[in-house]
Amino acid sequence: MHAGTPRHPDRHYHDVRDQLVGAQDDLSGLRKGLRRRAGVEVGGSLDELGLALVRLQRPRAAVPDLVDELHQGRDPAALWAGPNYVLGPCSHLHISGSIPQPTRERLPRPAAVGSRPGEGVAISLLDSGAVLDHPWFAGRVAGDAERADLDDLGRLHCNAGHGTFVAGVLLAHAPGARVQVHRVFDRNWIVDDFTMARRLHALADSDVQVLTMPFGGYSHDDLGMLATSAALRYLFDRRPDLVAVAGAGNDATNKPYFPAADRGVIAVGAVQRDRSGRWRRACFSNYGPWVDASAPGVNVLSTFLDYDGPMVPREVLAQCIGRLGGEDRMPSGRFTGWAHWSGTSFAAPMVAAAIAAAIGEGRSGPDAARHVLQARGAPRIDNLGTIVAPGVPAPA
Repeated sequence: MHAGTPRHPDRHYHDVRDQLVGAQDDLSGLRKGLRRRAGVEVGGSLDELGLALVRLQRPRAAVPDLVDELHQGRDPAALWAGPNYVLGPCSHLHISGSIPQPTRERLPRPAAVGSRPGEGVAISLLDSGAVLDHPWFAGRVAGDAERADLDDLGRLHCNAGHGTFVAGVLLAHAPGARVQVHRVFDRNWIVDDFTMARRLHALADSDVQVLTMPFGGYSHDDLGMLATSAALRYLFDRRPDLVAVAGAGNDATNKPYFPAADRGVIAVGAVQRDRSGRWRRACFSNYGPWVDASAPGVNVLSTFLDYDGPMVPREVLAQCIGRLGGEDRMPSGRFTGWAHWSGTSFAAPMVAAAIAAAIGEGRSGPDAARHVLQARGAPRIDNLGTIVAPGVPAPA
C-alpha cells in the first residue's frame, strides 16, 4: 500500500495513492468527471453499502485535487467520491502520545467469577490483536493473536503491543466482559478506509455490544471518510443497541478525527490531573465540540508484550517523548508483560468499559451510554465533554 503525501498545508490526511472510494450508482458520473484527468477501473465493491473502490489510471493530478474538481458545483457535504484514506493506531504521522515504558507494576489479579462490572458483555476491539495467553487475561480475551512486530532492522515497532494494552484497559474497568479482538492493521501498521469498512460491515452479524476503535485519521475538508462512515451507519441501523467508542487522536488539535467524529460514535479525549488535583487536557489530546467524553490517558498501566531487545530509532522516540515533555532517552526495552503508555487510545477503552459496566447492570446500549455521559455531578470540560474517571485499580 502506498500512501500519498498531502500537497496542501491544511490537509493533514494520508490516502492510498491513485485510489478513490465512490458511489456505485454514480460510477458513470465519476468516469465523466474524470474523463480528461484519469482512467477509472473498479477494484472492489461493497454492495450493501453501495460503494466501489476505484483505481485511477494515469491520473494527471493528485487525489485531493481530483476530489476538489469532482465536487465543484456540488454540495460539499454530500460527498459521492473521496480518497481511500489511511488510518493508523496513533495519528496520521504514526507518532503516538508517547511510547510504551517498561514497568514492574501489575494490575491486581482478576476477581473470581461472580458479580463483576460488565459481566457477560461482549466487547469488540479493532486493533493489532492481543497476546491471548497473557496470564492476566485469564481466558477473557479471544480473537487474533498479537506478537512483537519488528521493523526491517529487527527493532520493536513503536506501536507494537497496542491491542494487548487496550484489551487490558478494557478488562481493568469491566472485568466481567468478554473481549473479542480483531487485527485490522497490516505490517506497516495502517489500514485503508475501504478495508476498514469491510471489517465494520462484518460486525453486523456478531454479538458485539460495545465496539472499541482506538485508531483514526483526518479527512478531506473534515467531511469524514466515505467508506468507514457508511459502514458505521449500516452497523448502527442493523444493531441499534450497539455503542461505538473511539479515540479522539493525539495531535493537540481541534481538527475532527475520524471515526471518533462520526455521528453516533462516542469520541474520547485524554485528561490528567494537575498538581492541584483538577482535571485538565493532556497536552497531546485532540479536542473540540465533537469530543463527547474524556478519561485519564497519561501514564496508564496495562498489559503488554514480553520483549527484551532493541526498539525504534532514537530520533523517532525523541519525537514521541517530546510530545509529553519527557526526557529524550532510550527505554530499556525489557518488557515482562506490563507497561505504562499515554494516548487517547487508552482513554477510549476506559469509557467503553464504563458503558459495558452499565450494560451489565441491565441497561440497553444507548441507555448505558447516556448513564455514563450524563451522570449527575460528573465533571465536564469545554471541548472535552464529560470526564469519565472510573476507579483506577491500584497496582499490585
